[in-house]
Amino acid sequence: MIHEITRKDDEDYRSRLLDEFTVACRSNPDLGNHVSKVHDDLTPLRVKWIFERVPDADCYFLNLNPEIGRPEDMLITELIVPPVCIR
Repeated sequence: MIHEITRKDDEDYRSRLLDEFTVACRSNPDLGNHVSKVHDDLTPLRVKWIFERVPDADCYFLNLNPEIGRPEDMLITELIVPPVCIR
């Protein structure tokens, strides 16, 4: 499995990414040669968003049962911190 930024449902996101790249190309024309190499920075929120969109059928390829656990459950989103008096 790969992160496919060119999927149809991500077309709006890809067009915004390329628009930002075009703005950068105006100030530095040498960047125009690298349009085919444009990639997306995967921030923690972006990774969580991608994991949430993994279909249940693909979870089995990751050896996950979607009824018990999903890919986004592998990310730490909450961290329990004991009160000061216990630390």
